[in-house]
Amino acid sequence: MSGIILNSRQIYHSDESSDYDSDEYEYYGPMHGSPGLELRDREPMPYQQEELQAHSHMEAHSAEPDPEFGPNNTKSTPDIDLRKDTGLLYSALVMIGVAILLPFHAFERASDYYLQRFPDYNIIFDIHMVYLACNLIGVLFGNLFIETIAFHVRVMGGIGAALSSLMFLTIFDMLLELFDENKGYEVTMAAVGISALGISIAQTSAYGYTAMLPKRYSQGVMVGESIAGVGVAITRVISKAVTVTNFELGAAIFFGGCMGVLLMAVFLFHVSREVPLVKHCISKCQAAVAVQHEQYIKDEEKSHVLEKDGPSKSARRGYGTTPTDPTDKSIDELDVTEAVLNRVKAIRDLLPYAAGIGATYCITTSLYPSVFIMVKSEILGSWMPLILICIFNAFDLFGKILSSLGNIWSGVQLMLWAVSRFLFVAVVLLCVMPLMHPMLSHEAYSCCFAALLGITNGYLASIFMIEAGLHMEDGRREVAGNIMTLALCCGLSVGIGLAYLWKWLIDMTVYND
Repeated sequence: MSGIILNSRQIYHSDESSDYDSDEYEYYGPMHGSPGLELRDREPMPYQQEELQAHSHMEAHSAEPDPEFGPNNTKSTPDIDLRKDTGLLYSALVMIGVAILLPFHAFERASDYYLQRFPDYNIIFDIHMVYLACNLIGVLFGNLFIETIAFHVRVMGGIGAALSSLMFLTIFDMLLELFDENKGYEVTMAAVGISALGISIAQTSAYGYTAMLPKRYSQGVMVGESIAGVGVAITRVISKAVTVTNFELGAAIFFGGCMGVLLMAVFLFHVSREVPLVKHCISKCQAAVAVQHEQYIKDEEKSHVLEKDGPSKSARRGYGTTPTDPTDKSIDELDVTEAVLNRVKAIRDLLPYAAGIGATYCITTSLYPSVFIMVKSEILGSWMPLILICIFNAFDLFGKILSSLGNIWSGVQLMLWAVSRFLFVAVVLLCVMPLMHPMLSHEAYSCCFAALLGITNGYLASIFMIEAGLHMEDGRREVAGNIMTLALCCGLSVGIGLAYLWKWLIDMTVYND
């Protein structure tokens, strides 16, 4: 059995029985008879044009159509239907997106309860700082252990950790009240840290997972995150409308609903792993990793032979029985150097997209919600911040749905669009500066800016995450998703720092007015 793997630089002849179908590799095997290549309907990547043209004459020699998708990529064999249960898969990933944001919103939503429970502590600031720090640690952890811990273990384990911490806090602190103020504060901070650590690992692993799937599934996680934001905004409005005074009961109910969502997300994710499309995409990405790993070992062997250093490092570490037999190395024993080089190459290739998504979230986080909640209105009064929060979340969701229409810009152009959003900083600050007498005092200004900030955030964030996966070969797609999540979290961290700077500037206008 034989097939052809076609990538951007060279042609590999492989005897492996893996099936490729990606933007970077085209492998259709095992083929019966002579090797063959079937060109697909979709537009090839720019760097594939020459190779596809050079080898297009081989299309006529293909002994049989693509065994997975059939002729013209429109049919499947009776044995495998890749369109089966794709709705379940999309729903599961939307739920994962909802689960990623809900724990933080649960702690934020319970701010009234915590201010009443811990009057001697700056509890809201502490929650934000602990969550942010643990979130960064979790993302780094997820990136370090891509090759050693399976993605489904990281996703379900991370959500499970957050679920356990929320359950413990709700039962033993809120309902049973087993802890005094000081001990309760420590337990709360521990729960916040564990939740942030678990959710960040699940988030980075989820985006690495969806990067290996068709692009609509990365968008599904993004849509889920926006749905969580819209849901929380609606609960804020309802709470204010009915004037909730029992903060403890309200927080316990919200925590309970959050735990229900996390349970549902884990269940759907586990079930969706059996979807044929998932098995197909994961297997071809794993096969691509095997090809890249084999090539890395061969290059390493050649370098050691040229240097005449005797047995190579891979042979000394047990990666192969002899220096000329590197294929015996298990994928679970990836060399640390190879993993580092893989990430460095991914960062280099994804630089416009990583910088773009970082800038997008940095600008958004610096203004929302910290600056928008400071907007005053004589007509709407205390309802004004809630209305702005609802507008932002609704348009953020709309922007992420809008990303399904596609993208016409290059990575550098998208990055420039993201950086240009710094203009929002100036106009939004003018909606609250100087305090008590803002230059753009009419409610229409802040509502329009909230809508524009939301729709651009949703569209650009979703497009960056989608395009990053599409511009990587199969063997590095999971790494690409993890790198993009790391860039996203770095942008959030810088944005929170800028938010404190904007608040300081706004407060200074009181004295200069």
